[in-house]
Amino acid sequence: MNKKKLEEISNFYEPKNDYDYINTMLAFKIFQKQLHGKSVLEIGCADGAMTELLVQEAFILDVVEPSTNYCNIIKNIKGVRNIYNGFLEDIQNPLQYDIVLCASLIHHIEEPNQFLNSIKKFLKPSGVVLATVPHVKSLHRRIGVKMGLLSSEYGDSERNVRFAQFGRYDMEKFQKLFEHNRYSILESYGYMIKPFSSDIMEKIGLNEKQVQAMFEIGKEFQEISSQLYIKATI
Repeated sequence: MNKKKLEEISNFYEPKNDYDYINTMLAFKIFQKQLHGKSVLEIGCADGAMTELLVQEAFILDVVEPSTNYCNIIKNIKGVRNIYNGFLEDIQNPLQYDIVLCASLIHHIEEPNQFLNSIKKFLKPSGVVLATVPHVKSLHRRIGVKMGLLSSEYGDSERNVRFAQFGRYDMEKFQKLFEHNRYSILESYGYMIKPFSSDIMEKIGLNEKQVQAMFEIGKEFQEISSQLYIKATI
């Protein structure tokens, strides 16, 4: 995705006011227990919904965000050490980190192989990548196919187009992406159940207990979960 498109999206997309906020909180829940005492690089922080939480847990936190609009928001979050306004591949003399976070990001990347290879120079020898993406075989996409709203589970939804989401990942494809780029997968699973589109889910509204229950059910029935998680190292 080019910078111009990113800036266009940043003019109307506020994750804190979108169903995606739930996905952000769930990803943080998975990441949280691994952050204590660690140096962390967050890639693609958007409006800082997760960044605000990461600064409370990580020993050191740096962020990479191509959108200038979003970077201006992040500047107001105390505790972020460095803010890189650009693409990961453009950073010269990279620092190395214990953890690199890619929350709901890789499906936006046109060249994911190049991206995962770029991450390697930011990892300490024992460092890990923690990544989440939407699951293309989520229950809501399966329902969309049955309703005739999608040509297939891998088809383009209106939201996929609106947010320039290039990648479509099931667990096998997600794992193979990392393995192809010579990562060792330490942990992977699906989580969360999402029966309807994000717009409908936002209108329904979910309380904390409902979200927790649906999070756990997604782990029990990973073949229809809405999100995928991988922890990998080089």
